[in-house]
Amino acid sequence: MRYPFALLLAAGLLAAQDTVRIFHGIAPFSNGALWVVDFQGAIFYSPDNGGKWIRQQSPVNQTLFDVYFKDLQEGWICGGVGVVLHTTDGGATWELAFFGDTKYFTRIRFHGSGITGIITGGDGIIRYTEDGGQTWELYYDLPFADYYGADFADLGTAWMVSGAPPQVFPGGQGYILKSLGTFTLWDTVMRDTIHDFFDVAAPHPDTIFVVGGKDDDYSPLVLRSTDGGQTWEDVTPSFGAYLRGVDFLNPREGWAVGKYGTILHTPDGGQTWELQFSGTQATLFDVDFLDPLHGYVVGDSNQVLYTEDGGQTWVNLMPGEAVEESQVAAGRRIQAFWAGSELMLTFPEPFAEPLALALYDPQGRRLWHRVVRLESPRIRVELGEGLPAGLYFLRVSGAGKALTLRLMRIR
Repeated sequence: MRYPFALLLAAGLLAAQDTVRIFHGIAPFSNGALWVVDFQGAIFYSPDNGGKWIRQQSPVNQTLFDVYFKDLQEGWICGGVGVVLHTTDGGATWELAFFGDTKYFTRIRFHGSGITGIITGGDGIIRYTEDGGQTWELYYDLPFADYYGADFADLGTAWMVSGAPPQVFPGGQGYILKSLGTFTLWDTVMRDTIHDFFDVAAPHPDTIFVVGGKDDDYSPLVLRSTDGGQTWEDVTPSFGAYLRGVDFLNPREGWAVGKYGTILHTPDGGQTWELQFSGTQATLFDVDFLDPLHGYVVGDSNQVLYTEDGGQTWVNLMPGEAVEESQVAAGRRIQAFWAGSELMLTFPEPFAEPLALALYDPQGRRLWHRVVRLESPRIRVELGEGLPAGLYFLRVSGAGKALTLRLMRIR
């Protein structure tokens, strides 16, 4: 039989993957350039919003936690054993700036001016710069804790929070610290022995959000201050889980991400929240929105998620990889063809659980969704007439696991 349309799977027919990557940090730009780093020590760069990925060479073999670019040329990466990497050519070459200060550096943030910056780390150790990164000073006269999140309220005021996953430090290790005009003078605004704090966003000098949770039941926590940290209000929603990252565009609109694929969105400064569908059960570690519509989230199990509609739909920008190890994924090969208005999918063998199939366009809009039972290795799905030639994403999920394929329909 000849098919009037062909379906091509980028990167092969879901070629077997030996590595399930844990992405911890992302640095996106409005022109489509983005960098991601992972727990295995890899640096990936895409010049076209995930259309293609280039692995950049790291000078060290260490866990990498965060990446920050001041512009398209100069960037910084931090990671295990206090590693800090620096590039001035967009990542074509990375140099080791310093290492060995602490067990790990976890977050890099600069004020919007690009002059002052901070790198948070474990064991109460940080580095800071006041000359745009030409020199970094070491500072360790802080409460002994593992500092994960940081943000700038203004040029002279930084916020920093601490926490630790249960495998590192069971129980709460929560600190909220505020710099007092200098990086060598900090005020301990809050100490919490029940919760961990993993990230902080300061969209305004008066408005600060802190996210985290409890490591005994993985419940989430969102704290908000509207008076510069003098008082705090619990604005945690009744849904979601253990939060690891937060980003606010302004005092009203923001997103928080965390365990079990949690993506939370608020349009009104935390008064109300909605749980957005991420399509994964993986832990999500970082979130970065460029404007109210365009945002990115990274996490465990190869998650590099992108939205163009404020999070109503999310598409994985690293399709073709085993997004989650399961009976559905883990390197199995799926063949697919168009037959008129039908999509034909062939699996290696039947699958006991119901499968959810969803088709997205490149803008992240969901075009079609259906739940099917795979009673035989081959299924035919009616999509209807009128689907034009072009690029699409097919997400296959079942039993709490999922994978995403990039598909090209050619007339």
